[in-house]
Amino acid sequence: MLSDIVNVFVNLVLSKWILGVAVICYFVYRWSTATYRTFDERNVKFIPPFPFFGNYKDIIFHKKGYREWLMELYNSFPEEKFCGYFEMRNPSFLIRDPELIKNLVVKDCETFLDHRLDSTYDSDLLYSRSLVKLTGTDWKDMRSTLSPAFTGSKLRTMFTFMTECCNSSVQYLEESANGKPMLMDMTDMFCRFTADIFGTCIFGIRVDSFRNPNNDFYLNGKKAVDFSGLRGLRTFFMGNFPKFTNFFGITSCEKNNANYFRSLIWDTIHQRERENIVRSDMIQLLMQARNGKLHYENKEEDEIGYAAVKETNLGKTISQSNTIKVRFNG
Repeated sequence: MLSDIVNVFVNLVLSKWILGVAVICYFVYRWSTATYRTFDERNVKFIPPFPFFGNYKDIIFHKKGYREWLMELYNSFPEEKFCGYFEMRNPSFLIRDPELIKNLVVKDCETFLDHRLDSTYDSDLLYSRSLVKLTGTDWKDMRSTLSPAFTGSKLRTMFTFMTECCNSSVQYLEESANGKPMLMDMTDMFCRFTADIFGTCIFGIRVDSFRNPNNDFYLNGKKAVDFSGLRGLRTFFMGNFPKFTNFFGITSCEKNNANYFRSLIWDTIHQRERENIVRSDMIQLLMQARNGKLHYENKEEDEIGYAAVKETNLGKTISQSNTIKVRFNG
């Protein structure tokens, strides 16, 4: 008798649990697919999404690499100037037409102030204030401040540093080969060469990643761009569920990794200010921007391109809309 009562109770509890899970799954399904008619309603060609995962299902389950997936999406509608896809439940545009891309990023750039990544709810202090994650007037102000740093004449001043890295790398390869064929991992070789270029041109330090393969800058840089495993999952959730990740303090970069680059930058800045060191690299340009001393030179007016467009007042008149925001992917 007692066993029968227990069985009835267990079955009742299980049935309620099953019913509860079913209800939750139903509402999650409805929530995840609520935006899937966005392109249908606007007569935009798009690839049908999968519930919850959108068009990212093959990427999430590692069936396709991002570049392979993107190439398939790009070639799906060869006659269209743009097409649609879904990042989870977020509708996004893939712009295919070069002239349309120019209009978006140059002529009408101030109409499209916001980026795909939103730092409003971002707890990742290392990246949240970067230009590609700022929105609205924050983005416009930062872009106006940094634009003079990316003119041709200023960037050409760093060519000497690049040449030094090239010569050092070639010399190392010649010494290692010693006139004989040599087997090398090309990915590793170019990663080390890139680290040397970044170190000298951006961070203002000389790094020889060939002769010193385990230097801190190279190892931390390699870790910073490694989005495999758990870090890739964290980054994915930060891009799609910013409120959730901010609430739990989830960041894309490990704390010790972020602290290394923050310390490296500030130590370099403080040393230069203390010893009056001037070096024609990106750190120096950012120091000038911080002090309000970074401006266009007269001869640079004709050099302004995609990265440094003259600012207008058009963006100031744009009102904030409550309509559906569709992200643009150029």
